[in-house]
Amino acid sequence: MNIGNIKLKNPLILAPMADVTTISFRLLCKEYGAGLVVTEMVNANGVVRNNKATLRLARTAEEERPVAIQIFGQRYVSEAAQMLEKHADIIDFNCGCPVETVLRQGGGAALLLRPNKLKTIIEEVTKEIKKPFTVKIRVCKNLERTARIIEEAGAAAIAVHGRTVVQGYSGKADWGKIKLVKDSVSIPVIGNGDVDSAQKCKEMLDETGCDAVMIGRQAMKNPYVFKQCCHFLKTGELLPEQTSEEKINDFMKLLSYYSKYNDATLDKIKRRAMDFSRGMNKGAKMRDMLSRANGLDELSKTMNSKSF
Repeated sequence: MNIGNIKLKNPLILAPMADVTTISFRLLCKEYGAGLVVTEMVNANGVVRNNKATLRLARTAEEERPVAIQIFGQRYVSEAAQMLEKHADIIDFNCGCPVETVLRQGGGAALLLRPNKLKTIIEEVTKEIKKPFTVKIRVCKNLERTARIIEEAGAAAIAVHGRTVVQGYSGKADWGKIKLVKDSVSIPVIGNGDVDSAQKCKEMLDETGCDAVMIGRQAMKNPYVFKQCCHFLKTGELLPEQTSEEKINDFMKLLSYYSKYNDATLDKIKRRAMDFSRGMNKGAKMRDMLSRANGLDELSKTMNSKSF
């Protein structure tokens, strides 16, 4: 599929996730077949102020391309997009974040309540940048109208998380709302929500008619899901689940990337280790030990321990 002039090798996209989708994690998902990866959410205000912590979140690597940088905010969006454009293939705009601190700033899903403001932002950005500009939204009132406004303002694609702001990440995603958006616009629509297996990936594509599937929480603990989905979409055959040894190997590769790119704190790396341990033999005991690890060497030794 294409998003603007960017061709993706398959319709599988890694969702942007705070504290998760670092360069290191994105590279691992890319190796397992993700057609597009997206950075953590980046504050537009921090970008234009050259905030070092913000700009670190927007770093990308040549090996992960095509890559999208996701920005959020209600001010300086066009300026931030122009500053980041050279580092990405796509600029994505977050209009779906339900986190209260983001909503209070007027960003994220708060913009869905201000369609005229949203329209103005998209028009300003698409007038100034050459790369495709995409928008991620949630289920909201006047969803069809909102989707058409986004298309008419110049967005190259819309990603739809099938939950409301009130739901947050709980309950069930409404795939019917994703289909509603798909039937309302002519630009590509990306479905997001509750895809935790290759079968669910195919079901979403079939039921909603969406052009691509965005996978988030399942990828956090299982980047291998992208390989499973790719294989199933091509052949109709299910790949076996990973063995514990394969999961450990994945974490060790991720650890080597963390060392190279220095893009995660020890606490964040611990959380990835604990995610990867889910489904492993004596995983609960392993997670307890991982949570108390004092450094990367101890994390590595725990993951590789023969006692699990």
